[in-house]
Amino acid sequence: MIGNGMAGFKFCEKFVRYRLFRKFELTVFGEESQPAYDRVNLTRYLTHDEENILAPASWYDQQGIRLRTGEKVLRIDREKKCVQTATGAVLSYDLLILATGSGVYMPPVEGIGLPGVFPYRTLYDLQVIREHMKSRRKAIVIGGGLLGLEAAKAMLDAEMETVIIEHAGQLMPRQLDTTAGILLQQQVEALGLTVLLNKEITGIFQDGDGLRVVCSDGTSIATDMVICSAGIVPRDELGATAGLTTGTKGGIVVNDRMLSSDPAIYAIGECAWVHGRIWGLVAPCYEMAEVLAARLAGIYKVFRGDLLFTRLKVLGTKLAYIAAMDDGYQEGESIIEKKQEEGVYKRIRLSADGKRITGAILLGDLSGYASLLQMIRMRSRPPADPAMFLDGMGGCDNHIASLPDTTIVCLCASVNKEAIVHAITAGKLGKIGEVCQATGAGTGCETCHAMIEGMINYYTL
Repeated sequence: MIGNGMAGFKFCEKFVRYRLFRKFELTVFGEESQPAYDRVNLTRYLTHDEENILAPASWYDQQGIRLRTGEKVLRIDREKKCVQTATGAVLSYDLLILATGSGVYMPPVEGIGLPGVFPYRTLYDLQVIREHMKSRRKAIVIGGGLLGLEAAKAMLDAEMETVIIEHAGQLMPRQLDTTAGILLQQQVEALGLTVLLNKEITGIFQDGDGLRVVCSDGTSIATDMVICSAGIVPRDELGATAGLTTGTKGGIVVNDRMLSSDPAIYAIGECAWVHGRIWGLVAPCYEMAEVLAARLAGIYKVFRGDLLFTRLKVLGTKLAYIAAMDDGYQEGESIIEKKQEEGVYKRIRLSADGKRITGAILLGDLSGYASLLQMIRMRSRPPADPAMFLDGMGGCDNHIASLPDTTIVCLCASVNKEAIVHAITAGKLGKIGEVCQATGAGTGCETCHAMIEGMINYYTL
């Protein structure tokens, strides 16, 4: 396997779980010098010196997995079925998995390569940024999406005067509607961050000891450093050079079994183009790892790719977004609650026939989130009054009893309701950390934490 990021590590876990070591010998190449680490919580490294390693190198040894860190693969020879690395090593393969992840989109503007302009993606990036931050006071973050907000919070925690520049008319334009975007901006600015919208950067220029960012409308801002976090670009160059089919926006094209145009090569994670898109969130990338490991074990699973969801865990803001991705429904009405003075906004979208909840935005209050996620994912018929989710009446406790035991609560680790309930009742566990440790749930994107907490409350009463 080429790539040892979060998707690659998740496949290693599944490799062990499905006992694939009985059928395969697994070698993992990692371009970075350390084992896989938690990119979701990478921001902590800037202020807490936490590398967030998911498992030490010794874990791989114990599982019989050969981990080769700091060794970049340069070439895939599909005809000879081998790979060549930067060290000159040549290894043959029966099956090859690409888990090369993604890089940061760097705007093609003048000065993007100047000293003091940094991508924000890897542990190495943050190491360089942290060194540059010493004795500096001002930072500009390019991008007001999820990645940009994480980067901005890191700068704020380091006591930097920070400006977010976003080309769209609101923050998180891909996930939020206008109202939620405005409310989020107000909360972000209340923390001390400056937000500039509708700005197209035309150049970055040296300005004395610092830099100056210039926009198309004439806006000119002096800064000590620029952080680029305006989106991701799939790392598909190895596959593309080897002649694999790539997507219209990059990425290795794979089917719902994660198989590429070569019958011996698979791709998972952010380097994969599946169901007509790149998937840049943790949960779907983990699902890809699960699907591939299960298929190699002879178990029928496919990547559904019909749901996007995330929870924002930075900036002190409670924010959740859920969206069904299938095209088999017509958009219907929305049920909206807005309490601006309390910083709360909720919107639930229904299908035209009212038989499905197709999406939700929860800002400032996440009650009802876990139940909404399960209903949207399972395509369940909504209650007679879906507005119950807006006031918290649709929270976890009211929905748990009706869920089948086979319901997957933790998508990242494929842990179902039965396993979690057993851990709670048989193990007499009353804390979410104990349940997660016992079952393996909730250790990935943590989206399932609200549901697990609800199950603890329900089954320990």
